[in-house]
Order: sequence, then C-alpha cells, then structure tokens
Amino acid sequence: MRNHFSTTFVLAAALLAAGCTQQGLQKADDSQAGRLVAVAKELPNSEQWTATRDDTGQVWTAWYGQKPALTLTQPDGKQIPLLAQDADAAPSGLAIATSGENVWAAYRSKLPVRDVFLQRAGQLPQLGPIGVSGDTMALARMKLHVREDGGVDALWYGEKPGLERSYNVFMRSLDAEGKPLDAAPQLVLPGIHPLWINEGGKQGVVAWLYDAKPPKEQSSVMVRTREATPGAPFGSPVLVRKTTASIVGPLFTTLLSGKRWLTYWEAQYGDTQSDYLVEGAYSDDQGASWQPFEIASMRGADITNMRMAGNGKVLLAAIAAPRDFKGNRDDTELYVLRSADNGATWGEAIRLRDAKAAYANVENPKIAFLDENRVVVIWQDWREMRARVRYAYSEDAGETWKVKDGRLPFIAERNMQLYWRADDVFADGEGGVNIVMEAANDAFASKDLYRLHLSAQELAQPLPDFWPEEGNLRQRVAQFWDAMRAEEYQKTYAMYEPFFRTKTTFRSYMTDMGSIQYGETKIDEIRIDGYTAHVKETVEAGIRAFFDAGGKLQGEDVKPRAMESVWIWIDGQWYREYKQERMDGMHKYTSY
Repeated sequence: MRNHFSTTFVLAAALLAAGCTQQGLQKADDSQAGRLVAVAKELPNSEQWTATRDDTGQVWTAWYGQKPALTLTQPDGKQIPLLAQDADAAPSGLAIATSGENVWAAYRSKLPVRDVFLQRAGQLPQLGPIGVSGDTMALARMKLHVREDGGVDALWYGEKPGLERSYNVFMRSLDAEGKPLDAAPQLVLPGIHPLWINEGGKQGVVAWLYDAKPPKEQSSVMVRTREATPGAPFGSPVLVRKTTASIVGPLFTTLLSGKRWLTYWEAQYGDTQSDYLVEGAYSDDQGASWQPFEIASMRGADITNMRMAGNGKVLLAAIAAPRDFKGNRDDTELYVLRSADNGATWGEAIRLRDAKAAYANVENPKIAFLDENRVVVIWQDWREMRARVRYAYSEDAGETWKVKDGRLPFIAERNMQLYWRADDVFADGEGGVNIVMEAANDAFASKDLYRLHLSAQELAQPLPDFWPEEGNLRQRVAQFWDAMRAEEYQKTYAMYEPFFRTKTTFRSYMTDMGSIQYGETKIDEIRIDGYTAHVKETVEAGIRAFFDAGGKLQGEDVKPRAMESVWIWIDGQWYREYKQERMDGMHKYTSY
C-alpha cells in the first residue's frame, strides 16, 4: 500500500500552465543563431557523419541521411550525392580525406557485395564507388590517407576466414584516377581498431591485438611502418606497448605533435576491469621504438570521451569523466591536462567550467591547436537543460586560459550537440576556428548540421552568459497545485518540461492522473542551482477510495506530506521536471 502510494504520488506530480514566456522574464540571448551556417538538414539522430579540413582551412562534411543516402557538403554549401536514397547499398562506417579541392570518402556496404567502397568528389570528375576490400570480410571501421600524388590509401579491418587470427588489418592503395595499385588487399597486422600515422614520408599502421591465453589474458598495441609510397614493403611488427586484456576501444587513437608519434587509450585494470588508467606511448624515430606514458592524475576515472592535441612542444588533453572519478558516468565534468614535454609527463587535471555549472553534465570534449600558441577546447554542456556547445580558449598553449567557459551561438528550441565519433573542430589557418555541430529536436529523433566560424578576436570575446533567478517560480508552483486540485490536467501537462511532452502524449499522461486527491499546499523552501530550482513543499494529499482486484476497499486519507520537486528554466520560463518511479529506479526525461 505504501509503495503504491509513493509511485502514484510521484506520477501525479505534474507541471502547470501554458509554456509561453511572460513579459519581463529573461532568457539566454539566441540572437547570434544567424552565425550558424546550415550544412545538412533532417538527419536521423543516430546517423553518422564526419568532417575534414582541406589545405586552405575550409571544411568538408560527409553525412548519412535516410540510409542508404550518403551526401558530401562542400565548403560553399553545395551538396554532392554519393549514394542515392534508392541505391542498392547497405552502408555503414564513414571516413573522408581531402586532396586539394577534392575529397575521398570510404564506407563499408553489404550490398551488392560486402566491400569497402571509395568515392571521389569535388572539382575533379566524380569517381566510384570503387570496391577495394575483396575477400577480407571488411567491418565498418576504416581510415583514409590522401597522398601528395592525389591517390589514396585505405585502411580497414576484417574477419577473413582461414587466417591465424580472427581479425586482421588490411590496406589497399589507389592512384589519382581510382585504379588499384595492389593486386589484392595487403594484410598489415593482426588486430582491431586500425589506426595510422603519416609523417615525413613515413607511414605507420597501428592496431590493438588481443590474445586470450589462459590462465592469463594479454594484449598489446603493435605498429608496422613503411615508406609512404605505394607498393613499399612494411617492416617487421614493432611492439608499441603491452596493455591490459581490455581497453576502451572508442578512446584508442593516434596523433602527431610536431614530429612525435603518439598513441593512447584507456586501459582497464583489476579483477573487475574498473581500475581505469589513461596510458599510451610515443616515438621520436618514426615508429622504430616507443616510450610509454600514462596520466596518473586521472587514474580510476571511467572516461566517457577524450581527445588530445599538440604543437610539437606541448600536448593537451580534454577529458569528460565522472566528477568523483568512480561515480556515475551520467555525472560528468570537463578536465583539461597539460604536458609541457610533449606527452612524456603530465600535470594535474584542472576544471575550467564555472563552478555554478557543476550540477550539469559534460559530453564529447574536443581540442585543437589553431597555431603554435592558440588552442581551443569545445564540449557539449547541459547546464541550460537543452544541450549547448561551449568553449575554452588559450593564447599560450594552455598555460593560462583567456576564456575558461565561453558561450557559443545556438538555435532556440534545439539541442546543440557534438558527435563523439566525428572530427569537428579545425584551425582555419589564420588563428580562428571552424566548428561543426548538431542541432537536435527535443525528442532527439532528428538533427541538423551547422558550421560555425570564429576568428581569433571573436574567440577572445565570448557571448554574455545568463543565469536565471527565482522570478515567477512561486507563482508557477501555486498555479500547478491549483490546477491539480481542480483536475485541470491539460494545464499541468503543459507545465512539464518539453523533453517529457515530446515523448509522452497527453492521452498517455492522463492514464496516471486522477487517483490522488489534493488539498492545500505550502512552499517551505526554494533553492536555485543554476538552471534548476529545488522546491520543498508541504502538500495535503491522499489516495481516493477504490476497490482492489480482490474486492477490498483501499485508499488513504488526505494529510500533509513533505515533497520536493525540481523545476527547470527553459525557453525563458520555469517548468516542472517530470520524474517517474520505476522498478529500476527514478526515471526522468532530461539529460543534465
């Protein structure tokens, strides 16, 4: 009986009144939305996209619409179809690389045959699709590198049967006209998560090799290098570093910082594989030998995303991880770390965000050097209830930060997101930055892509921030309970935050209404925390009499009860957050 009341009572805690902004209330300024240039419209929210920078600093973007449709957007906004909506294809995975004013794109398709296909588009005549993976049983993870001669090297991993290992990394090269330069795909390394580094006429292919050899499991990161010319032989495999039996695959990557080659990942130690550690290795002789490094100050942090960038002297890392390191991954903070010796040793993690935003999560941090000293960090931030992309900016390679927590233009009633898999922040060649971001609706069913350019001067002058005050919150709370007593449920439904209303129809909402009888209410305390308000109330409530399945009369008298609700500031108004008690805990529709 007590549990029934608790669940029903929480369900009945609805929000009130029309969602229109009242005169005099303020909200964050969205007048700079016109700075965002549309790249693509109405992508399914889960679909993949990525971007790249050409030699002039311009940004090209490739994206999936309603599959199998695949489109390339040029820097001038012109869209080039690579796969039509009715194409005989089942694509997945995506990689692009630029060659002058042209782009090579790669994807894996299971139709008409299972293959990695390459296409070229841009100023030169369009080429492809060209199948390159042959009988390697390619999987949907690939990389591209465009050579100085305009040709392209493709890297992927597959599950070709009959080999010593279940998964292996393969490579194939095409000339500038799209003709294969190899008779068949070349097996480079056993392993998964294929990566590479291309620098100074040398090409290194990196992969993670997992070995299950009882009684102890082992794994390692390996590299093979060659001269960066088609047909050049690869040298013998070189051990980069032994690793734990498991690593967090999406965080495994490579980068160049000056002439230093680096690769890094998050290892998982301990019997439960929950003792996390960022580790990696670097090479100063183009992959011939490697020195290990680790970021000890982040030990134990279950990282959700991580990116690094360097200028040849300084290496910086931007990391999203739980605030107490061992906590819930839904309770994340932004950490920035600096290595003054290009990755060999690391300083302590620092937090750049305003302390007032500590209640809100961070996702998908990215980082880029814009020149030798200017560096920008961007991240997806939930402090305003709808996601916003924010940034930090340094003019001395991260030693100090001119802007620690800056606002960027956004589109009202949209969630501005960063895609964890995409490359999306690029130097423009003049000290400024180009950023590609998503704008999703509140149901997170579809998204648009936008590009934003900021000069160095604009980066140094962030848009003004806004923090809500109590305003008309007491009036809103009173209106809510007035409507609940009067059983005016259309009003209470309208007062729920939009994330709930976009996923719950009024008809569905009504199935939980009517069983609770309400009397007088009193606000005991209001605590404003950023864009949230915690309201403690005394509410007279009881369960209306009803007959249960066994014919027994049930119910509970109206009496004072202590409640606490959360209201959120969105669209210039306070809305009540909908929470629902379920078997697996409290469910909510917001993401902060």
